[in-house]
Amino acid sequence: MKKKAEDRQLRAFLKLLKTHKPPLWLAALVLGLSIIETAAGLVVPIFTKQLVDAAGGAVFEPGMILLLVGAFLLQSVGGGFSYYMLMYIGEAIVKGIRSDLWEHVLKLPVSYFDRHQSGETMSRITQDTNTIKTLITNHLVALSQESSASQDP
Repeated sequence: MKKKAEDRQLRAFLKLLKTHKPPLWLAALVLGLSIIETAAGLVVPIFTKQLVDAAGGAVFEPGMILLLVGAFLLQSVGGGFSYYMLMYIGEAIVKGIRSDLWEHVLKLPVSYFDRHQSGETMSRITQDTNTIKTLITNHLVALSQESSASQDP
């Protein structure tokens, strides 16, 4: 019973994303940047190990420090841009949802507003769409990072 309700909610959410879908190239770019961020994060410990090993010996390569700094920068830039673009996608979806909801509210009969306060309706629209935006921006970033990290060898 609970599983059916969750499946129904997931289908409704996916339908909502399909209706207000962002450009496919932007979603692919976000996924690519998340994979780059994860890969750079996995390379940092390897470079650190090599740096520590080199520091203990007689041979010290300054290029290793540059590689480590480069990996940190790549991880930071990839993460920052993917988060920014996911925020952009979330805002675009929320804009479309709010627009659709506003059109719906404008078509409601006057009797609806006799039974419900308009401030409550607007507050509900704002809060629910913000919840969707939070889901898209925060949780999908984590999901994409976890899935790309689990696919790396």
